[in-house]
Amino acid sequence: MRLLELSVRNILGLKEAFIDFEPGAVAIVGPNGAGKSSILDSLVLALFGSTTPVRTVSNQNIIRIGASEGYVVCTFAKGDFKYKVTRKFKAPKGQQEALLEKYVEEDWTSLASTVREVNEGIAKVLSPFIGSIEDTTLGRLRDAFISTVFVPQGMVTKFVDVSPGERWQILVASLGLESESKLQERVRKVVEDASAEIENIKGNLSQISDFLAKLPPFEGINEELRNLKDKLELLENEIASNEEAMKKREKLEELELRVAQLEMEREEASITSKRLYDNLRLYDAQQALKKLIAISKDYGDLRKEERQIKANINAIEEILKPKLNKIDLLRNSYRNLYIKIQKLNSTIVYRDVAYKCIDLSERLKKCEEEIKILNEDIEKNRKALDDALRLHQALIYQKLKKDLSEIICDHKRTARIMAVALEQIRSRLIDWIKQLAPDGIVDFDRFKGRGAVDLAKALISSDLGQAFSEWANAQNKSLVLLKEGRRLRREIDSLGNDIVVAELFNGEIETALNDLEEHIKMLEYKRQKLSGAFEKSSSDFQEIKAFLFQLKQKLNGHSPNDIIKACGQRENLLKEMEMIRNNGDALNLEINHLTERKHGMEVELAKIRWECESANKKLKEAASLFKTICMKYQLSHEDKRTLVHCPDLTPCRQVDVEKAQNHLEWLRGLLYRAQEELQCFRSEVSDNIPDSSVLLDRKRKLEVDKEALKDAMSKLKYDLRQRKELEKEMKSTRERYECLDQAYDVALKLQRYSDGKNFVRFLSDTILKELLGAVNESLLSKGFSLTAESGKLYAVVNGFKRDAASLSGGERAIVALLMLRHLANKVGFKQVLFIDEGLAMLDDENLEMMLDLFDDLGREAFVGVITHDSDFASLFPKRIEVEAGRIRLVKH
Repeated sequence: MRLLELSVRNILGLKEAFIDFEPGAVAIVGPNGAGKSSILDSLVLALFGSTTPVRTVSNQNIIRIGASEGYVVCTFAKGDFKYKVTRKFKAPKGQQEALLEKYVEEDWTSLASTVREVNEGIAKVLSPFIGSIEDTTLGRLRDAFISTVFVPQGMVTKFVDVSPGERWQILVASLGLESESKLQERVRKVVEDASAEIENIKGNLSQISDFLAKLPPFEGINEELRNLKDKLELLENEIASNEEAMKKREKLEELELRVAQLEMEREEASITSKRLYDNLRLYDAQQALKKLIAISKDYGDLRKEERQIKANINAIEEILKPKLNKIDLLRNSYRNLYIKIQKLNSTIVYRDVAYKCIDLSERLKKCEEEIKILNEDIEKNRKALDDALRLHQALIYQKLKKDLSEIICDHKRTARIMAVALEQIRSRLIDWIKQLAPDGIVDFDRFKGRGAVDLAKALISSDLGQAFSEWANAQNKSLVLLKEGRRLRREIDSLGNDIVVAELFNGEIETALNDLEEHIKMLEYKRQKLSGAFEKSSSDFQEIKAFLFQLKQKLNGHSPNDIIKACGQRENLLKEMEMIRNNGDALNLEINHLTERKHGMEVELAKIRWECESANKKLKEAASLFKTICMKYQLSHEDKRTLVHCPDLTPCRQVDVEKAQNHLEWLRGLLYRAQEELQCFRSEVSDNIPDSSVLLDRKRKLEVDKEALKDAMSKLKYDLRQRKELEKEMKSTRERYECLDQAYDVALKLQRYSDGKNFVRFLSDTILKELLGAVNESLLSKGFSLTAESGKLYAVVNGFKRDAASLSGGERAIVALLMLRHLANKVGFKQVLFIDEGLAMLDDENLEMMLDLFDDLGREAFVGVITHDSDFASLFPKRIEVEAGRIRLVKH
């Protein structure tokens, strides 16, 4: 198994952690209680569902304090496959949920989803033990993992230092061995299975011998096969002779059929050749006659078309004359209108200026109207603003009067308070004086010692200070009210008393003042807006007036209205010219169309006259050709009458006639050669060739005999092959019997050992011997080797043997770690190792040896050394710092 990743959240002492198990030596450093050991606990919890025996924790205490749930996820590889196990724990009772997944085709596929199924699935994937998966398998697997992967605090050299009995317990836990009774039972079971297997092999050997006895020997089978092959060869020769006779019969019948067919084809070709020649004579003459008639008809049509075209040309000329006269009149009218427009163009030059003058005049009138309206609005706004200001002043006056009245009332109340306070001060002073001199004379001896204290307490209890304080506060308030009253009188006098307004309450005055101030602001804003608009309109009025004056100077004394009127007249004249132009264009199109038609007809007339001359020549040539054909084929009057009155003859060409004659000659030659070939073949073959049906029956019979021979040969070959396989199986079964017999003897010896008292020592010595052999290979450079006698370890140095306990602490730690690594390799956990605070007792030299060993082991395994010493952790190329339940990876 190879660990890949570990992810933890709220488990034991870890709040959140992620570890990538890359090969190499790593220091896991942090203060006590930071969560260092929780990393291994979380790993064991993910794989096996429970923590390490070093710290037994129930499910409800697994979740970190203060968290509602926690989870741990471990990803590992086994062989060529990757697996991921997830375990979640929920508060308060720590209910566990588990999920086992397998990475297949770039995606995680679920294998198990309950705690029991996940535990069984992990046991199946990781278990190296022989036998079926049991309920105790996962526990044994966890013990083997912890024993080979985790070195507890202070136990680095334990495997070397312990007694043989304790070392046996370590081997049992590391290798997942069963108890002595179970091992003895398993040995007895092995002996019983081996005995049963031997009996089974003997039975198989007996059956194979019986089968071989029933089969014929190799020599008999081979002799029978040779005889059948000879018979098969003779039979194949007969089949070949029959095939040759059938081919000759087929060829003879084919030649006779071919001669008969060629004779029939020759007769048909002769009749066809004569019919084609007669048809050719009449067909050629008929074609020449048809050509002559067609050319005569074409010539008559051309003459008729020539007369028609001449009539059409004359009609077009009659239509063109009035249209040409109308065109001349339109040209004269157009010329007169053009002269009038030229006279108006001298005035039209000022058209744009005239339009601008008229537009500016209208804008000037609009500006005057806007200025008048703005003046009226400004006056109205000013009157409204004055009224609002007067009303505002009246409300302020009324408000100040009411505030003054309230201040006067407050001042009166304050004066009454001052009078009451003075009366209280007077009465309290009188009482105090009476206490000082009850009979009118002050006796100072009474106020010494205790008397002075009593006098002070009496003065405090008389509340004279509180009365003075109330009088002073009332006096200050009275002065403030007097100042405020004088200020209000000055403001009232400044406003005057000629403002009349309805009496309002204080709340109504405030509301009216707020509304009036808003109204005044709105009127002020409107006044500013109207003033700006008035100034802009006045400025626009002056600019338009100045620009209008400049434009009128550019008109050179012309009136803008006269110029606009001249423009209208010019537009009307231009419309008339456009109308005349359109009429002229339409007439020109008609004239051009008629002229083109006339020209086309003249061209067509010339073409038809040329075609008439050509048709006349062709007519003479066709008449001459018909005469020539009649003379060539010597047609009689009856033949000529047939040509005129009969329907169309079948088309025929000279090539077809020649082809038919050539085909006839070719068939005659084929017939001659076929007849010669038939005579030659008959002379070659004998006259006693059987018929085809006889030859076919003989062929079927021979094929049946051939199949029977082949079936017999196949059966013999099957017997031969079966005998070879049985003899081969007999040989392999005997070899297996010999090997199993030896193993059976070993199992019997092992059973005798297991029944004795030294069975545990026997197994322990055997396993320890194998371990030491592997460890000694790694110790070749250390100068010593190890050996075991009666379960006790010895070191051999320069040929001398001594107790392994005499080795240094570093040497014993190296030996113990190497032995654990080889045990881990046997159970599949070689690629991970955790050491908890195990190197504190080593000196610098031994510590350097251990670091070298960690580097060697780190080439193929993740080696995590747990420590709280940061100086020691700095010696490692990588370290994982754990603090407050969180981890951080630091690389040098």
